[in-house]
Amino acid sequence: MQKWVSILLLAALATGCKAPDAPIVKGMENLQVVQLAADSIFLNVQLRINNPNRFVIRVLAAEARCLADQQPIGHARLTSAFDLPASADTLMPVQLHLSTRYLLSNSLNLLFNPAPLPYLLDGTVLAAARGIKKRIPLQQAGEISRQQLKQMLEK
Repeated sequence: MQKWVSILLLAALATGCKAPDAPIVKGMENLQVVQLAADSIFLNVQLRINNPNRFVIRVLAAEARCLADQQPIGHARLTSAFDLPASADTLMPVQLHLSTRYLLSNSLNLLFNPAPLPYLLDGTVLAAARGIKKRIPLQQAGEISRQQLKQMLEK
């Protein structure tokens, strides 16, 4: 009997001390142009993120490179710490700073090519939960349609 109690106690301790599972980025939503400058576009976006854990994860910092068609075009960052609710999807606000050099040098292709523009956010998130801080890789790949790009720039 004591052997089973010891095994159950060890299993409970191992489960309780397990590092949190990494949040899953599911997509990017609500792109909004905040500022247009000669060399930059500043955007606010929301990343849809799922926290698969049964506890809240505090995102302390997030940084990522932005690539379009595999070319670096800017960077993204979290503007302030953010809580990811337990076992749920949530929208996390992120600020994008994009260089207009890519848009200007590819403007004809962007205007006349009907294919969606592939993008990638590649970086890290510093998260804390249950007294553990951990750097988690962040990768979000997707496509922006030409119509979405046009609407974003018209606002």
